[in-house]
Amino acid sequence: MLKGLRERSEMKLGYGRDIINVTQCDLKRTLQISDSAKKYVITPMETANSSTPSAITSAETVEPSRQGGVINYTITSVDTGERKEMFGFQARHIKRTVVIESSPDACSPIKQRMETDGWYIDFSFGLNCETGASSQMMAPPARGGCRDRVRFNQQGAARTGYPLSETMTSYGPDGSVAFTSTKEVIELSREPLDAALFDVPAGYVEAKSAQELYSTPS
Repeated sequence: MLKGLRERSEMKLGYGRDIINVTQCDLKRTLQISDSAKKYVITPMETANSSTPSAITSAETVEPSRQGGVINYTITSVDTGERKEMFGFQARHIKRTVVIESSPDACSPIKQRMETDGWYIDFSFGLNCETGASSQMMAPPARGGCRDRVRFNQQGAARTGYPLSETMTSYGPDGSVAFTSTKEVIELSREPLDAALFDVPAGYVEAKSAQELYSTPS
């Protein structure tokens, strides 16, 4: 569901632990809401103006900082050329791969791959939360004050858009599947929606962490 600069999606986790995700681009934050627990968690979006330098500075005063290596994000987008009609739109079949790999001298060793397979349309109400992120930035300091650089490499010019059906699979360092998630639009309407659907429900309490939100009531 979309309204202005906000989006709402609902996830069924089973065992009565359904989670509602609300993206609030205007406030540069996301909400996770649990109706069963009547609680929510706020997560600020990372932006170019995020006030993280002070936290990094304080960490460096405690532990010496040293230059680490590079964490490379290689993003490849491929348009398969397949098209099909969905909800009155012509949908494009796009496959996207994100490979995250650190150099041998990196402070934080990482090797991960994520694959996204989806059908996308040109939908004027799709969100685009501009965060002003740079193509190369510094990763947060690892233990000991060591800090890596983060580098993004975009390959392929396939245009995505708004996802009507999207499956994301994450692979671990050994190549095995870590987890898979699928989201799918089951209804598409241009009818106006209540603004309350895109905010914290009245009477809900802020949880201390996502773990508290997901925990099963005793």
